[in-house]
Amino acid sequence: MISSKLKHHFIQKKIQKLLTNTTDLRSVGNSKIRNVGILTKEKYYREFSLEEMVTDRLELKNSKLYSFKNFNKSEEKSYKHFSEKDFNWRGEIIDSSLKSFVEEPIDLLICFYPKQHSYLEYLTLLSNASFKVGFAGVNSNLFDMEISVDISQTDEFFTELKKYLSILQKL
Repeated sequence: MISSKLKHHFIQKKIQKLLTNTTDLRSVGNSKIRNVGILTKEKYYREFSLEEMVTDRLELKNSKLYSFKNFNKSEEKSYKHFSEKDFNWRGEIIDSSLKSFVEEPIDLLICFYPKQHSYLEYLTLLSNASFKVGFAGVNSNLFDMEISVDISQTDEFFTELKKYLSILQKL
């Protein structure tokens, strides 16, 4: 319990520090999108077929998904999920596959979570993605583009995303 609160505290401090250091330095490239990363919660991973929607709606085939899942001892570790146990007490990533996902240069990062979530926000900030998209109302400093729709309107989300990516000549 104490280590969980301590971990959360350190991650919040790191988020604040990263936000003050990186918001002025961020620049969006003009390159076309070839690969996509998706960050979400397990609930939305199960509810929506996000990888299929990226393939169908955006016509992009190379996507990787990572979702936050509450830790459960009885469940086997999956390469598509991460939990609070993948961070040490100081908020540093200790899982190698999660660390490689964050360090990988991604052309588009879709942050599919409609509310603030410390672990997902932290990974969004750490990501080497050149263009980050998320829901309006989470944290405007995290994303290069925000889409203002309800989480249940996934078709609308991907329609708007495709429209704006086409305008920006990224597709």
